[in-house]
Amino acid sequence: MTTSRKLLGVTAISLMLGLSACGGGSAASSSDNASGVSVAGMTITKDDALASQLPEKYRSGITALTIAPYAPYMVYGPGNKLEGALIDVSDAVAAKLGTKVTYNVTTIDSAIPSLQAGKGDLMVMTLADTADREKAVDFINFGKDGLSLMVKKGNPEGIKSGKDLCGKSVTILAGWSPADTFDVLTQKCEAEGRPAVNIVRLPKTEDGMMAVKAGNASASYVSKSAALSAVKALGANGGIDVVLPEEQPSGWNHQYKGLTVPKGSPLGKPLQAAMESLLADGTLKKIFDKYDVGYILNDKIVSNEALALSNIW
Repeated sequence: MTTSRKLLGVTAISLMLGLSACGGGSAASSSDNASGVSVAGMTITKDDALASQLPEKYRSGITALTIAPYAPYMVYGPGNKLEGALIDVSDAVAAKLGTKVTYNVTTIDSAIPSLQAGKGDLMVMTLADTADREKAVDFINFGKDGLSLMVKKGNPEGIKSGKDLCGKSVTILAGWSPADTFDVLTQKCEAEGRPAVNIVRLPKTEDGMMAVKAGNASASYVSKSAALSAVKALGANGGIDVVLPEEQPSGWNHQYKGLTVPKGSPLGKPLQAAMESLLADGTLKKIFDKYDVGYILNDKIVSNEALALSNIW
């Protein structure tokens, strides 16, 4: 009986967020950019100068690995077709380059190994640019985002920061980099003679939300933009609040976020050139504003620029 209630709870959250319950696995979705694509009320067409930079092998199409659902960036729309801010961005980039994208859904912890194994040409997700990941992939960074804490509605445990998590369970997404990012919480707690923090790694954002709602975790670390998007979708009765640091409302531990390609891939430079073009003409801003996350957008596209980890305590 308990298992059934939990499964129904996860499904309910998925439906409220406009997400399909079949997000795991290898479901594919593709864009057809033969005559351009329509995104955020604009039609994006081929730029011959940019398209000439694209290596021949990608002109018939690019295979992208993504995770879904992860609102508002990659979600399931009608007919299980992928949509969202980063789907729009990637479709627009492909249109500029005169090609198309086929999306294969994977999990965040297997995405980089799958890319290295040649199962995709590109990763489309809000992956943080870290020094550890740069050893395996190249980043084309479009934005910067911080961390928030998702807590039960009304914040009954009074959680304001990592200092309030000693002796509690907190969820994070599986595949977090560096893997020991949150070890500092336990180190700080134990240094003060308080119990360790129990870090629980889960595959999806809504799994963490469900754990918090069900009382199985006190909080969940989620990027600010994803957390606010999820709470907005759930509405006033969603049962979740978002906690941000009072001294820095943009969140803890800011990191660049970007599209990624295998290390040294010849796809990197034309992708960056297309992204720069879309930034310059205002397309990227219109896309991110459409999904209410315009605040994460950089004023320039930067490649492989990992930032030092900052305080989450």
